[in-house]
Amino acid sequence: MMENALGPLSRLDGLDAIIGGHTHEKIDKAIASGNSGFGTVLIVQAGSRGCRLGVIDLTLMDRPRWSVVAWNARLVQPKPNSAIPQTSGSLLVAHQNVIRQLAEPVGTATRPLCNHFSALGFDDGVKLTHQAFMHHVRDVAPKIDLPLVACFTSFRSDGVFGSKNYLSTGDTIIRQRDMASVVPFNNPICMLEISAKDLRQWISQSSRHLAQIRPSETPQALISGETPSYFFDQFCGLTYQFDLSQSPDDHRRRVPVFSIEGSPLTDEDRVAVIASTYRAHGGGGFVYIDPHASVWESKIGARDIVAKYLKSIDAFAPSDTPLWTFSPFPNTRVAVDLPESCLNVPQLHGLEIIRLEGTKRQVQLHLRELAPTG
Repeated sequence: MMENALGPLSRLDGLDAIIGGHTHEKIDKAIASGNSGFGTVLIVQAGSRGCRLGVIDLTLMDRPRWSVVAWNARLVQPKPNSAIPQTSGSLLVAHQNVIRQLAEPVGTATRPLCNHFSALGFDDGVKLTHQAFMHHVRDVAPKIDLPLVACFTSFRSDGVFGSKNYLSTGDTIIRQRDMASVVPFNNPICMLEISAKDLRQWISQSSRHLAQIRPSETPQALISGETPSYFFDQFCGLTYQFDLSQSPDDHRRRVPVFSIEGSPLTDEDRVAVIASTYRAHGGGGFVYIDPHASVWESKIGARDIVAKYLKSIDAFAPSDTPLWTFSPFPNTRVAVDLPESCLNVPQLHGLEIIRLEGTKRQVQLHLRELAPTG
């Protein structure tokens, strides 16, 4: 059950090479040999999303029996339009089939969807998923006399893998490739009955994606860099606010506004939370849910639920209100860098595009107020 088992595996006898994955790290023999956490077995791990190609070279001898007499591993960065003749022919048909399938329409929206401003609470993909989850649970799950809250996260909204690592449909058609961006893992969803205290802790811990700032110092980076965007769960069905001056470990101060339909939640209140089974079963490691808290689990995956929802409506109409807000601080600004291509700039008081440089621009948000104007 280790998050990364490469260390103990590389110290086992009888292994010649290990191809690693899951943690997104880039590892080859040269790196591993200088890391005391690894043994002597050759390791290659090529990062993620095709950013590198892991190459293993083994020199073999068949006398008196097959054995490895030399080995090497390296990471190669792919170059655009540099097909390898030995493989391009056999892969071309499959590659074209994938492109064709990803272009298939699933549904429509009232405007092009994007999530460049996910760190400000504006994420069309998360809002779409929330609505689909709510619709599905109300349609097929057993009725429960508790406030219903939906949880989901953004898998592509931090630009870690380049300026294209955001949801951006470009037009009003939602295609299979957009579905893969919004819900890359087709895990089932479940409904959890938990206390408001546990939910507040869940929200606060996931907000490590956002920095802890110093009021009256400006500008400051909004993204902490501590966690990727897919560990930043966002919720609908309740009203909550982040006080960025407080630590995520101090749940009550980090999330000072915490209510449903105008009524503040107490620690003892019970709520029903819809979430992916991955997160509900501890995926990400920042939230613990009692296994007995699950009262229902879907028979189909999250991506299928969203696709089914899109087919049941004329068009998805994303709201222009944020999923949550920040506590106000005078003379304090937070900043985030975004690609020049970012769409659907939210209408927020104090939101400014203050710099344009190359293919990036920086937006700054004055925390003096955060009321939507649209």
